Amino acid sequence: MDGLEAVLLQLPVAGLRIALTFDDGPSPHTEAIADLIAGHGGAGTFFVLGDRIPGQEPLLRRMVAAGHELGNHTYSHPRCSLLAEDALREELMHAQEVIAEASGRAPVLVRPPYGNDAERVGAVGAGMGLACVLWDVDPIDWRERKVERIVRRVLDGVHDGAIVDFHDGWPSNHTGIRDRTPTVDALREILPELVRRGYEAVTVSAMSAQPATQTPSSS
Repeated sequence: MDGLEAVLLQLPVAGLRIALTFDDGPSPHTEAIADLIAGHGGAGTFFVLGDRIPGQEPLLRRMVAAGHELGNHTYSHPRCSLLAEDALREELMHAQEVIAEASGRAPVLVRPPYGNDAERVGAVGAGMGLACVLWDVDPIDWRERKVERIVRRVLDGVHDGAIVDFHDGWPSNHTGIRDRTPTVDALREILPELVRRGYEAVTVSAMSAQPATQTPSSS
């Protein structure tokens, strides 16, 4: 959205691996997405909003049990650069506590909304044991309604160690369309094609990571 420059985790990989990541859930679409990935022999990383969790605790526990990873996407989806450091720390801590209580497992990854202020989020998160993760393949599915465009952006951009930034939900204050059906439908085409190409969908933590290169972030 902003063309921001932000730190991207560069992932050393063995074989053809890809991290399918999802922001802004959980939502009514999250379960279908998690099951689709698992049905193709993979696991995803879901960056969860703390204030979207109530009522979704059983789903989050089932996802963790199935091998998916939950990350911290803040509690209320603020633009982090507008927060004082104490307020930013509280956003992350509150989300961390809620996610851990709901799922039985505390996140070890954080992704700031919009990729905004990633270096500072990374510094604050490091004090909580959180590594900051962005992405390098962006299907722009947060606004795209055409399934074929989402599919093409992903399949044209995939490479060993790629991190794809999908969206399975939306912030509580979102005023646009509250529907991720195009993302679900796109995954029905993307996942079998990734398998055909020899890719394994793994969690970000499974690929292991170290902060490295700079990349423009766009959503």
